[in-house]
Amino acid sequence: MEILGGITIDNKILSIIAGYIATGMDLHGMKNVNVKLDKDTITLGIKGKNIVITNYSSKKPGDNVLSIVLNREIKDLYIHTIETPGSKRREWITAKSLDIYCFTGAFIGFYLKTSDLVLSMEEAIDIVKSMKNNNPVSQLWDTISYYRMYKRLLEGIDRLLSRREILEGIALDRSLNIVIGFKNTDSSLIVSRIILWGRNMFSTQPVRRTGLAEGLPLPFNANAFICFDISDIKTDLNGFICNDKYCCIYGDDPVKLAIQVEKKLSVKSTW
Repeated sequence: MEILGGITIDNKILSIIAGYIATGMDLHGMKNVNVKLDKDTITLGIKGKNIVITNYSSKKPGDNVLSIVLNREIKDLYIHTIETPGSKRREWITAKSLDIYCFTGAFIGFYLKTSDLVLSMEEAIDIVKSMKNNNPVSQLWDTISYYRMYKRLLEGIDRLLSRREILEGIALDRSLNIVIGFKNTDSSLIVSRIILWGRNMFSTQPVRRTGLAEGLPLPFNANAFICFDISDIKTDLNGFICNDKYCCIYGDDPVKLAIQVEKKLSVKSTW
């Protein structure tokens, strides 16, 4: 899916869209905005103006550039500035830092409405400060994040199922039970099982589980995981953490974890 002049959607773009939606503007209006991302520097082409938005810790815009700089920290406060060539700098102060991507989306929405840089800055700061978990836009973001991770879970399952020969080499003459899943926003787990039993291999539909995390080896501080129901790895495979029931590998993405498992276990191992 592409938007904003052909940029492929990722988490940063979704945050920009979330901030934009919070302004109440129709998403169709973003087609007229050019957005370029370079690490934490965002360049907007909007209504004939080029605007550079950065965090204070990022590379500063050059002179004679219409720039917005967020999150300069001074004594537990955060200063946000807007400066146009040949004019004085305007500053705003907040108690917490602002998400640069949500801010950018909100700024785009308000600037499309008003064509006023200062007013758009003020309104964008106010609305981003209010984007808490009970905010409808934040709830939308949680839903989008959930379905993105759910899709990655299904892709991770498919990848493991396609590597049957590796899993058979691990299982040898025993059944093998693999748990793959991710943490939901309510701290429950969405999990699926891949079961290898003799010549049979199949996966279960992902379901919500509330107690499984208590049985997995600690520290469990990541979003995604793959666990084998084997209590000990007798070869040195870095990255696995074991207890008396499972050996697990943790990370932020089920597909990337499946690739790690494939690489680690493609080397002949004895369990």
